[in-house]
Amino acid sequence: MLGQSVSINIPIYNNKETIQEVILECIRIVSSITNDWEINLVDDGSTDGSKMIIDKIGKANERIKIFHHVTNMGFGPTLKEIFTLGSKKWIFFISADGQFLPSDLIKMWKQTENYDYILGIREKRNDSFFRRVNSKIYNLIISIISKKRTKDVNSIVLFKRDILSKIQLKSNSAFVHAELYMKTIKNNFKMTEVKVFHKKRMHGRGGGGKLNVILKTAHDLVKYILGKI
Repeated sequence: MLGQSVSINIPIYNNKETIQEVILECIRIVSSITNDWEINLVDDGSTDGSKMIIDKIGKANERIKIFHHVTNMGFGPTLKEIFTLGSKKWIFFISADGQFLPSDLIKMWKQTENYDYILGIREKRNDSFFRRVNSKIYNLIISIISKKRTKDVNSIVLFKRDILSKIQLKSNSAFVHAELYMKTIKNNFKMTEVKVFHKKRMHGRGGGGKLNVILKTAHDLVKYILGKI
């Protein structure tokens, strides 16, 4: 689409088995829909060799911007940084673990003429039973608070950078997904949901299922309810 541009933002932590494929596929897909794009990579202190992989890719492509955390700052702060990076009109968030398909950006991109925020909904979530149950409960709570039904608030998302000029993200946990979602609703931006594919995890362990991540998310959820976020 003429006049459209997009920043693809990817958080990385020990994703050496998947990150190269994710980045290269993102380049292939985004190049097919617009000439005005960039990719922002935030490495949260990886120790497995991910740093060398992304540095090599970055040197070969000036559109790729790399940000390194000297030490691991954690899941929440990295997500918050990821959501606020980018100089383009649209921001596309996708994980580095290879479970989401960069090609789903195409179907989400088709909605940009009519909406400001496009959320990917996993048709079949290929995660553990615990993660699926936890997700259903969490999304039900977010739906009740926001008064708008959602099934997958922590999924990939494509949204206008203009939204960030109207809101301020304050949480430092995985709750930042929901905070962005609910503040987008509060500010009357147009949103929609698009079904996306979700692959089974082949490498590593997702950060979202860790107990400390869940507790920090719950803490920020309570703060939001109390009006402190």
